[in-house]
Amino acid sequence: GDVSHPPPGSRGHPSVSAVVGSMDINSCQYAADSHVQASREERIMGLKQTTISLVKAFAAANKNTPPQHVLFFRDGLSEGQFTAFTELRIKPKLTFVCVGKGHHIRFFGDQQNVDRSGNCHPGTVIDQGITHPAIWDFYIQSHPGLKGTSSPSHYTVLYDEMNYTADRLQSIAHALCHIYARSTRSVSIPAPVYYADIISARGSFHFTPDVHLSEEGDVDYTEQHYQQAWRPLHANQRQRMYYM
Repeated sequence: GDVSHPPPGSRGHPSVSAVVGSMDINSCQYAADSHVQASREERIMGLKQTTISLVKAFAAANKNTPPQHVLFFRDGLSEGQFTAFTELRIKPKLTFVCVGKGHHIRFFGDQQNVDRSGNCHPGTVIDQGITHPAIWDFYIQSHPGLKGTSSPSHYTVLYDEMNYTADRLQSIAHALCHIYARSTRSVSIPAPVYYADIISARGSFHFTPDVHLSEEGDVDYTEQHYQQAWRPLHANQRQRMYYM
Protein backbone atom coordinates (compact mmCIF):
# COMPACT_ATOMS: atom_id res chain seq x y z
CA GLY A 1 0.00 0.00 0.00
CA ASP A 2 1.03 3.61 -0.55
CA VAL A 3 -0.26 7.18 -0.25
CA SER A 4 0.51 9.95 -2.75
CA HIS A 5 0.41 13.52 -1.47
CA PRO A 6 -0.08 16.82 -3.34
CA PRO A 7 2.98 19.03 -3.98
CA PRO A 8 4.05 21.64 -1.41
CA GLY A 9 1.87 24.73 -1.39
CA SER A 10 -1.21 22.92 -2.67
CA ARG A 11 -3.48 23.76 0.22
CA GLY A 12 -6.49 21.50 0.48
CA HIS A 13 -5.54 19.26 -2.42
CA PRO A 14 -6.35 15.64 -1.56
CA SER A 15 -4.05 12.70 -1.03
CA VAL A 16 -4.66 9.44 -2.87
CA SER A 17 -4.19 6.02 -1.30
CA ALA A 18 -3.72 2.79 -3.22
CA VAL A 19 -3.56 -0.87 -2.22
CA VAL A 20 -2.77 -3.81 -4.48
CA GLY A 21 -3.17 -7.51 -3.74
CA SER A 22 -1.84 -10.57 -5.51
CA MET A 23 -4.41 -12.80 -7.20
CA ASP A 24 -2.25 -15.87 -7.83
CA ILE A 25 0.11 -18.13 -5.90
CA ASN A 26 3.10 -16.78 -7.83
CA SER A 27 2.38 -13.18 -6.77
CA CYS A 28 2.61 -11.97 -10.36
CA GLN A 29 -0.97 -10.88 -11.09
CA TYR A 30 -2.39 -8.04 -8.98
CA ALA A 31 -5.74 -6.41 -8.38
CA ALA A 32 -5.84 -2.77 -7.31
CA ASP A 33 -8.02 -0.29 -5.46
CA SER A 34 -7.52 3.42 -4.82
CA HIS A 35 -9.34 6.17 -2.94
CA VAL A 36 -9.15 9.90 -2.38
CA GLN A 37 -8.65 11.03 1.20
CA ALA A 38 -7.84 14.07 3.33
CA SER A 39 -4.82 16.12 2.32
CA ARG A 40 -1.51 15.02 3.89
CA GLU A 41 -3.15 12.08 5.64
CA GLU A 42 -0.43 9.43 5.85
CA ARG A 43 -2.71 6.64 7.02
CA ILE A 44 -4.54 4.59 4.41
CA MET A 45 -8.15 5.51 5.10
CA GLY A 46 -10.68 2.79 4.42
CA LEU A 47 -8.00 0.11 4.65
CA LYS A 48 -10.45 -2.40 6.15
CA GLN A 49 -12.94 -2.11 3.29
CA THR A 50 -10.19 -2.16 0.68
CA THR A 51 -8.62 -5.27 2.17
CA ILE A 52 -11.96 -7.08 2.37
CA SER A 53 -12.51 -6.27 -1.30
CA LEU A 54 -9.10 -7.65 -2.29
CA VAL A 55 -9.49 -10.76 -0.12
CA LYS A 56 -12.84 -11.48 -1.79
CA ALA A 57 -11.27 -10.90 -5.21
CA PHE A 58 -8.51 -13.38 -4.38
CA ALA A 59 -11.07 -15.96 -3.27
CA ALA A 60 -13.11 -15.48 -6.45
CA ALA A 61 -9.99 -15.96 -8.58
CA ASN A 62 -8.98 -19.12 -6.70
CA LYS A 63 -12.09 -21.33 -6.58
CA ASN A 64 -13.62 -19.51 -3.59
CA THR A 65 -10.55 -20.18 -1.46
CA PRO A 66 -9.62 -17.19 0.73
CA PRO A 67 -5.97 -16.55 1.60
CA GLN A 68 -4.67 -18.11 4.80
CA HIS A 69 -2.04 -15.45 5.28
CA VAL A 70 -1.64 -11.80 4.31
CA LEU A 71 1.86 -10.35 3.93
CA PHE A 72 1.36 -6.59 3.77
CA PHE A 73 4.12 -4.26 2.61
CA ARG A 74 3.56 -0.60 3.38
CA ASP A 75 5.65 2.15 1.81
CA GLY A 76 6.41 4.51 4.68
CA LEU A 77 5.66 4.25 8.39
CA SER A 78 2.09 3.65 9.52
CA GLU A 79 2.19 1.69 12.76
CA GLY A 80 -1.53 1.80 13.52
CA GLN A 81 -2.79 0.45 10.22
CA PHE A 82 -2.34 -3.27 10.88
CA THR A 83 -5.13 -3.22 13.50
CA ALA A 84 -7.70 -2.98 10.69
CA PHE A 85 -6.93 -6.56 9.68
CA THR A 86 -8.04 -7.92 13.07
CA GLU A 87 -11.59 -6.78 12.28
CA LEU A 88 -11.92 -8.64 8.98
CA ARG A 89 -14.69 -11.21 8.68
CA ILE A 90 -12.20 -13.46 6.91
CA LYS A 91 -9.21 -13.45 9.23
CA PRO A 92 -6.02 -14.63 7.56
CA LYS A 93 -2.85 -14.49 9.58
CA LEU A 94 -1.10 -11.17 9.13
CA THR A 95 2.47 -10.04 8.71
CA PHE A 96 2.86 -6.28 8.35
CA VAL A 97 6.15 -4.90 7.04
CA CYS A 98 7.04 -1.24 6.55
CA VAL A 99 9.39 -0.59 3.61
CA GLY A 100 11.40 2.61 3.46
CA LYS A 101 13.98 4.26 1.22
CA GLY A 102 14.15 7.60 3.02
CA HIS A 103 17.40 7.05 4.87
CA HIS A 104 21.09 7.75 4.37
CA ILE A 105 22.46 4.24 4.93
CA ARG A 106 24.83 2.93 2.26
CA PHE A 107 26.82 -0.30 2.12
CA PHE A 108 30.30 -0.79 0.71
CA GLY A 109 32.01 -4.10 0.06
CA ASP A 110 35.66 -4.95 -0.44
CA GLN A 111 37.07 -5.38 -3.92
CA GLN A 112 36.25 -9.10 -4.00
CA ASN A 113 32.58 -8.59 -3.08
CA VAL A 114 31.30 -5.82 -5.33
CA ASP A 115 29.75 -5.71 -8.78
CA ARG A 116 31.06 -3.86 -11.84
CA SER A 117 29.73 -0.53 -10.57
CA GLY A 118 31.41 -0.96 -7.19
CA ASN A 119 28.18 -1.68 -5.31
CA CYS A 120 27.33 -4.66 -3.15
CA HIS A 121 25.83 -7.57 -5.04
CA PRO A 122 22.03 -7.79 -5.28
CA GLY A 123 20.69 -9.85 -2.41
CA THR A 124 23.01 -8.36 0.20
CA VAL A 125 21.28 -8.44 3.60
CA ILE A 126 22.32 -6.54 6.71
CA ASP A 127 20.33 -7.56 9.81
CA GLN A 128 22.73 -6.90 12.65
CA GLY A 129 25.18 -4.30 13.85
CA ILE A 130 23.32 -1.21 12.61
CA THR A 131 19.72 -2.36 13.12
CA HIS A 132 17.34 -1.35 15.90
CA PRO A 133 18.06 -3.11 19.22
CA ALA A 134 14.39 -3.68 20.11
CA ILE A 135 12.54 -3.80 16.77
CA TRP A 136 12.88 -6.43 14.05
CA ASP A 137 14.31 -4.62 11.07
CA PHE A 138 16.84 -5.28 8.33
CA TYR A 139 18.27 -3.85 5.11
CA ILE A 140 18.26 -5.54 1.71
CA GLN A 141 19.99 -4.31 -1.41
CA SER A 142 17.98 -6.14 -4.04
CA HIS A 143 18.82 -4.23 -7.21
CA PRO A 144 22.03 -4.04 -9.24
CA GLY A 145 23.78 -0.69 -9.23
CA LEU A 146 23.95 0.86 -12.69
CA LYS A 147 25.51 4.17 -11.74
CA GLY A 148 26.55 5.72 -8.46
CA THR A 149 26.01 4.19 -5.03
CA SER A 150 22.96 1.99 -4.59
CA SER A 151 20.57 2.67 -1.72
CA PRO A 152 19.29 -0.38 0.18
CA SER A 153 15.70 -0.69 1.32
CA HIS A 154 14.92 -0.68 5.03
CA TYR A 155 12.34 -3.21 6.22
CA THR A 156 10.67 -2.94 9.63
CA VAL A 157 8.44 -5.81 10.76
CA LEU A 158 5.59 -4.28 12.77
CA TYR A 159 3.46 -7.38 13.22
CA ASP A 160 4.04 -11.06 12.48
CA GLU A 161 1.47 -13.77 13.17
CA MET A 162 3.23 -16.27 10.90
CA ASN A 163 6.38 -16.30 13.02
CA TYR A 164 8.66 -16.03 10.03
CA THR A 165 12.31 -16.77 10.41
CA ALA A 166 14.53 -13.88 9.38
CA ASP A 167 15.91 -15.84 6.42
CA ARG A 168 12.44 -16.75 5.16
CA LEU A 169 10.99 -13.24 5.29
CA GLN A 170 14.12 -11.72 3.77
CA SER A 171 14.02 -14.25 0.94
CA ILE A 172 10.38 -13.44 0.18
CA ALA A 173 11.03 -9.69 0.19
CA HIS A 174 14.03 -10.11 -2.11
CA ALA A 175 12.12 -12.44 -4.46
CA LEU A 176 9.29 -9.91 -4.81
CA CYS A 177 11.83 -7.40 -6.10
CA HIS A 178 12.30 -9.61 -9.18
CA ILE A 179 8.72 -9.62 -10.50
CA TYR A 180 8.24 -5.94 -11.31
CA ALA A 181 6.66 -6.08 -14.77
CA ARG A 182 8.18 -2.84 -16.05
CA SER A 183 11.76 -3.96 -15.52
CA THR A 184 13.95 -6.78 -16.78
CA ARG A 185 16.14 -6.42 -13.67
CA SER A 186 15.43 -6.64 -9.99
CA VAL A 187 14.26 -3.40 -8.36
CA SER A 188 14.95 -1.86 -4.97
CA ILE A 189 11.59 -2.52 -3.28
CA PRO A 190 8.98 -5.31 -3.65
CA ALA A 191 6.91 -5.07 -6.82
CA PRO A 192 3.53 -4.61 -5.08
CA VAL A 193 4.89 -1.52 -3.32
CA TYR A 194 5.94 -0.10 -6.69
CA TYR A 195 2.52 -0.84 -8.15
CA ALA A 196 0.75 0.91 -5.27
CA ASP A 197 3.01 3.93 -5.78
CA ILE A 198 2.15 4.07 -9.50
CA ILE A 199 -1.58 3.84 -8.84
CA SER A 200 -1.61 6.52 -6.14
CA ALA A 201 0.43 8.83 -8.39
CA ARG A 202 -2.23 8.40 -11.11
CA GLY A 203 -4.88 9.75 -8.76
CA SER A 204 -5.48 12.94 -10.75
CA PHE A 205 -6.85 10.84 -13.63
CA HIS A 206 -9.80 9.75 -11.49
CA PHE A 207 -11.31 13.21 -11.08
CA THR A 208 -13.97 14.60 -13.39
CA PRO A 209 -12.54 16.91 -16.10
CA ASP A 210 -14.21 19.97 -14.62
CA VAL A 211 -12.67 19.56 -11.16
CA HIS A 212 -10.95 22.74 -9.99
CA LEU A 213 -7.68 22.25 -8.11
CA SER A 214 -7.84 25.48 -6.15
CA GLU A 215 -4.78 26.63 -4.25
CA GLU A 216 -6.81 28.14 -1.44
CA GLY A 217 -10.07 27.50 0.33
CA ASP A 218 -11.59 25.74 3.28
CA VAL A 219 -10.02 22.30 3.75
CA ASP A 220 -13.26 20.57 4.82
CA TYR A 221 -15.14 21.91 1.82
CA THR A 222 -12.32 21.00 -0.51
CA GLU A 223 -12.15 17.44 0.80
CA GLN A 224 -15.89 17.00 0.28
CA HIS A 225 -15.59 18.52 -3.17
CA TYR A 226 -12.89 16.06 -4.18
CA GLN A 227 -14.79 13.11 -2.72
CA GLN A 228 -17.75 13.97 -4.93
CA ALA A 229 -15.56 14.51 -8.00
CA TRP A 230 -13.66 11.22 -7.55
CA ARG A 231 -14.47 8.51 -10.07
CA PRO A 232 -13.45 5.04 -8.85
CA LEU A 233 -11.92 2.45 -11.12
CA HIS A 234 -14.39 0.52 -13.24
CA ALA A 235 -15.16 -2.91 -11.80
CA ASN A 236 -13.97 -4.61 -14.99
CA GLN A 237 -10.50 -3.08 -14.55
CA ARG A 238 -9.88 -3.78 -10.88
CA GLN A 239 -8.29 -7.16 -11.49
CA ARG A 240 -6.34 -5.99 -14.53
CA MET A 241 -2.94 -4.41 -14.27
CA TYR A 242 -4.09 -1.36 -16.21
CA TYR A 243 -1.32 0.81 -14.76
CA MET A 244 1.38 -1.06 -16.64
